[in-house]
Amino acid sequence: MSSYIGKIKPKNPSAIKYTVLILVLYFIHFLVELASDDFWFSEVSSKYGLIEYIISRYQGWTGRVFPEFLLYTMLDELVWLWRIINPLIIILLSYGLVRILKRKVEFKDVLLALVTLGFFSPSILSNGFFWITGTFNYSWPIAFGLISMIPYADIILRNETPNVRMYPFYFLFGILASISQEQVALCISTFSILALGSLIYNKIKIDKKMLLLTGTIIIGTFILILAPGNGVRWQIEVDHWYPQFDEMSVLAKIFLGMIWLFEKLFIEMKALVFLLSIITIISCIKKETINQSWYFKFFVLLVLSITGVNLLGIGQNYVYDFQSIANIVINKTGTIQDMIKSVLPYLFWIIWALLLLIVSIKNTNHKFFVLFSYLAAISTLVIIFFSPTIYASGNRVLTVCSVILALIVLNLITKENIIPNNRFALYIYAVIPFLNIIRILHIWVVQGFQLL
Repeated sequence: MSSYIGKIKPKNPSAIKYTVLILVLYFIHFLVELASDDFWFSEVSSKYGLIEYIISRYQGWTGRVFPEFLLYTMLDELVWLWRIINPLIIILLSYGLVRILKRKVEFKDVLLALVTLGFFSPSILSNGFFWITGTFNYSWPIAFGLISMIPYADIILRNETPNVRMYPFYFLFGILASISQEQVALCISTFSILALGSLIYNKIKIDKKMLLLTGTIIIGTFILILAPGNGVRWQIEVDHWYPQFDEMSVLAKIFLGMIWLFEKLFIEMKALVFLLSIITIISCIKKETINQSWYFKFFVLLVLSITGVNLLGIGQNYVYDFQSIANIVINKTGTIQDMIKSVLPYLFWIIWALLLLIVSIKNTNHKFFVLFSYLAAISTLVIIFFSPTIYASGNRVLTVCSVILALIVLNLITKENIIPNNRFALYIYAVIPFLNIIRILHIWVVQGFQLL
């Protein structure tokens, strides 16, 4: 009898694993409570009808039609439903990241993607993945956008015919993503156009369904970007958050924006940046392609040096002090030595970024995909330069950029099998994400839910 029982196996082990994963995420969501803008949205259904509310918001505040619909309906009495759906969306986002890179997705792939999300900073996770308003405006549109890009990835990255039966889902998620969030809409519109351009350049026949999907996404993006409420909101936010913003020149906005970008990339997103650097180095060593080149050795030297700086806590002012240049340029104070010191952090990270880009592109067969992924990630931050809420929106605006960088990381891992197919390797990879999540949960248990 015991030997017979030992041979019994579940009919669908993957279903059991997904169920366990969903339940774990579901119970985490019981720590989440209403915060910040959630309270305002929780009361709008008692003041306005749904159609009246959507129209007024579109004309007087934002073109994000779908998130506004969700905020109106779920933040009234359906928060319990959000707690059920949001774990599914997080898993869908993880699935979408892997599905862009490969056709057959297994549970271990989704788990690997989910663990990679754990390298995001606590503020990005709490604002973009667990804050109710933040999820509707960021993680949900990102997940939908990734799914809508699958047919383009199939034909461009793998030269495979997209699954025709899945097109209704691609259309649904494409339109929802394009009318939900500006960074997401611009990314998927650009990616779809570039994909069509690649097919035309290579003289490959374009499926009419793909043309229609692209057109649908572009129309949704125009609906979002050209909403009358965007202009109204702009002026209100200028008056409230940054009264001098309209008076600033383009160069001044770019100057302050670059300071903000470097701080966000190399301080707030430090763990993800280090992960990308290390995975890139391991990938090059495994392929034995460029690991003897001078630029690869120099890149390794930079990564080792910045690792030492962070572990020892020595010299951080020389690589992370991005604000001193603003004080010198704006207030016109300081010596030549002070100016040189203030430029050093930018010089260091620009060299690092260029070397990372060169090494990444040299080490992949999909050079344009990697290049445009990096450009897309940076572009999602650059558009914030011209928003008066650049310092008020919080780190939720980094969510899209973080997901794109995670996509690049997963591309390296899956293509080069950097995380071997065994539990021990995954456990090692998951150490930092696990500690990161434990830290967040500890804060929520002790102090109550809050945006970090």
